[in-house]
Amino acid sequence: MRKRIWRSSMRKNVSKLFFTAVCVCVGFAAQAQTVRVKANNTDNLNLSSSWSGGTIPTYLQVAAWDNTVTGANSVQLGADLSYLGIRILNPGGDVTLGGANTLRTDMFGIDMSAATADLTLNNAGLTLKDYASTAWNVASGRTLTVNPGAFTRGDRSALRLPGAGTLPAPQSPTTPPASSARGPPSAPPPPCDT
Repeated sequence: MRKRIWRSSMRKNVSKLFFTAVCVCVGFAAQAQTVRVKANNTDNLNLSSSWSGGTIPTYLQVAAWDNTVTGANSVQLGADLSYLGIRILNPGGDVTLGGANTLRTDMFGIDMSAATADLTLNNAGLTLKDYASTAWNVASGRTLTVNPGAFTRGDRSALRLPGAGTLPAPQSPTTPPASSARGPPSAPPPPCDT
């Protein structure tokens, strides 16, 4: 039986490739876990004062509400914003996002799987980014209310709803567009035809 002997240059190339793959995977994992926590205030979300540590989340980071927020938190976007996702953990009360701007979410979507409070999106627009398979994971007993003036799904994006929580339908196929089908943001969504 003939022994195969790896040439040293081939061994170096395989080692370099393996090392590069590990570094890339670690970089993506670290990037995906970057979370910016909301400070205990009602400052617009586009301001650094609105976030613990003074760093505004970007499209590469998750915006999170945890027990740093000690009561209900109703805040305005303040500008068009793009996040990797939104995570609601254990704030002291329900969270409401509003404003005359558009919120874009990427593949992380909305994570309320461990939420102790509800989330309402009353901003002007909500966009799922292109080519993203987004999940809105709502825990049992929690409610995610989505009332944007416009909801846009990016090219080839997909929305998954894996949780057992409640996601009220803002309109039915037989009602006019959401912007004229509902009353003020605090009004409940119109009933759905089944």
